[in-house]
Amino acid sequence: MPAPTPTQPDRPGLARNLSPLAVWGQALGCVVGWGIMTMPGDSFLPEAGPLGTAIALGVGALLTCVIATSYGNMARRYPSAGGVYSYARAAFGANHAFVCSWTLVLVYTAAIAANATALGIMLRGVVGQLRNADPSYVVAGYSVHAYEVTLALLAIGCATWICSRGVRMAGNVQTMLAIAICVATLVLAALAATHVNTTPGALSPPFPTRSDAARGILNVAMITPWAFAGFESVSQLSKECRFSTRRFGLIMQLAIVAGGLVYIAVSVCTAAATPPEYASWEQYIQAAPQLMGVRSLPSFSMGSVLAGDAGLALVLVIAVGASLTGVLGFMLALSRLIYSMAQDGALSKRLARFDERHHVPIAATLAIAAAAIVIPFFGQTVLGWIVDLMTLGVLVAYCYTCAARLHFARMDHDRAGQLLGACGIALSIGVALLLFIPGVSKDLSVESYVVLIAWIVIGINFYTPTRLRGFLARTRD
Repeated sequence: MPAPTPTQPDRPGLARNLSPLAVWGQALGCVVGWGIMTMPGDSFLPEAGPLGTAIALGVGALLTCVIATSYGNMARRYPSAGGVYSYARAAFGANHAFVCSWTLVLVYTAAIAANATALGIMLRGVVGQLRNADPSYVVAGYSVHAYEVTLALLAIGCATWICSRGVRMAGNVQTMLAIAICVATLVLAALAATHVNTTPGALSPPFPTRSDAARGILNVAMITPWAFAGFESVSQLSKECRFSTRRFGLIMQLAIVAGGLVYIAVSVCTAAATPPEYASWEQYIQAAPQLMGVRSLPSFSMGSVLAGDAGLALVLVIAVGASLTGVLGFMLALSRLIYSMAQDGALSKRLARFDERHHVPIAATLAIAAAAIVIPFFGQTVLGWIVDLMTLGVLVAYCYTCAARLHFARMDHDRAGQLLGACGIALSIGVALLLFIPGVSKDLSVESYVVLIAWIVIGINFYTPTRLRGFLARTRD
């Protein structure tokens, strides 16, 4: 039995200007965000060590590829600016579509703000003197510095301008930055391989000596939904591609694999390039929070150890490129999601205002920028409360997409589709449940729960009036 046609109309004005390479660049740019330079020293290596990190991220990438097959299938079935919103709406109705999409709005907004704010946070070791000299204030125990806020606002402003000029320009920028990240990573990996060959025991110990290796691998693997979040952002751009959406699944999987390799390479290189004054990477990672300058940031220190200023420049290419692709990529995808929801009346119709000249949902783009520029003023602590919800949020979107695929696979008597959809649902729910088991993962803070409840209340206030107006209009008709 063929699947029913989507209930929402095609989105007018969206131009088909994206090539397969541009879609890959968009997906990889969102996967490799600000965490690429902070997570190796903060979480990956302390939890699992270099070998454990490689195993966990490799397994996480493969499992994420399973979920990507459902996104590819649904993008082929419903090429729409709404992405998961369109999939859930066609399969389960408007209410479910709003629930999963409103969750994704929070995730993408947090990702934009986090990537923009991370520019200043990651570079604090490089411009430490400036950071100590510029004005600052304290929010929730974190000192917010003027230069950090300024860099965040510049990143959001640049992304807004690029998005407002059309998807072709945004796709080209994403592609160039994604390629630059991959090239810089390859060069650093080659330098690290030479360093390992001339430095016995550079990657010892392979696992942390003070914790259980299996548990550490599990903890890192549970981060992968957050680490690889963003590959699905291209599903919001499926109406703007000049090639068959049958290739979407493969492109997303290639981006996930490339992103996983970049994460693994940076993590392993960070462990391999331990400063000579430390006996092991483990000793250095433990001491890093008390150090100053570049040495306080293990992934940045890795570049200087391997190749001095040239190595540090390569690391900066990865760090700045990853943050900018995150800001631009998530803004591009979120603008299409909000535009699609507004077109259907799930959000205010004002957000559906469209720029016909550049083929851009301009009202949604500007609304995203207005929301994102507020968050950096509250500092890293408050931002962390929102970021902590990102893993849970993307798992909701993954689960709905896989459930939609299972729904239509049953109608089509597609056994392979049913199996892959069911596996995606099980993976999403399983990881989500692990997030709430005490001692297994980092517990969500009380403040994160407050943010979640507040977001639900805001969503109800947005959604209920629009649904009521639509019901009254249909009743009059």
